Amino acid sequence: MKKYLILFVLIVLPSQILLSQGNNELKDEIAIKKTALDYAEAYYDGDGDRMERAIHADLNKVIALRLPQTGKTVLQYSTVSQLVELSSAKAGYLAPEKRKLNVTVLLHRDEIACVKLTSAFFNDYLQMVNFEGQWKIVNVLWSLGPDVPNRPQLSGIYPDKREEEVKLIIQEFYESQFTGDFEKLIKIIHPEISIAQLSYIPQTKKIIISRSGSSIFFEIARAKLSVVPEDQRHLDLNILDIMDDMAFVEVFTPISNSYFQLQHFDGRWNIINCLSIPNSITP
Repeated sequence: MKKYLILFVLIVLPSQILLSQGNNELKDEIAIKKTALDYAEAYYDGDGDRMERAIHADLNKVIALRLPQTGKTVLQYSTVSQLVELSSAKAGYLAPEKRKLNVTVLLHRDEIACVKLTSAFFNDYLQMVNFEGQWKIVNVLWSLGPDVPNRPQLSGIYPDKREEEVKLIIQEFYESQFTGDFEKLIKIIHPEISIAQLSYIPQTKKIIISRSGSSIFFEIARAKLSVVPEDQRHLDLNILDIMDDMAFVEVFTPISNSYFQLQHFDGRWNIINCLSIPNSITP
């Protein structure tokens, strides 16, 4: 009898563990989608409180807009107060049956989530972080939705070519850092790139976000502080999604995991947002 009991425990316990892990992942995915819907529906409904609940105080939200007068593209940013107050003012109200809302979780890994949100007036790539059980949006790259009047035309790049170009720009980005090639890095990095890095504060047991821009990459490369031995330049790259001349990419290196948002404009792909998690972070 004891023999059969031991066999039963050995068979059932792993199944219970897997079931528990599956339940946790399902709960997280539901919570991630809820945050995305809080963000989108808050704007369409006109609910400032719901918008504020969905976005992090250190949010970086950006759209690339082409100026027809000059033919050049500029980046326009949205602030937390702007999103909350415009939502409260019902500036973006749209009847539910016209919203065409759809949320897809592209990736959920530990405390990080990458989400694709499409709708009538805006299509967004969202990067989220789980802060003490609450999913918050920290980075957004977005484009105008299909129902926006006079929506700008897309570049018309073929899908296969888009993937090749996205992979190439990310590979060149890391190669220029690993080799300390300052001149090459200047040509690759957009001057308004925003890198959000997660850090752990042991005294308070909190995870925080710190941000840096292009200058830190330029000067670190110039000082050769980013040089990595050739046998350690391992890079795993995964394109999560491409839409509306935007791309979402996951990259693993020996020192960090990074999640990039890229935009194609002025004839090339530009890295706009990045969420980076050092492998050494220990919450």
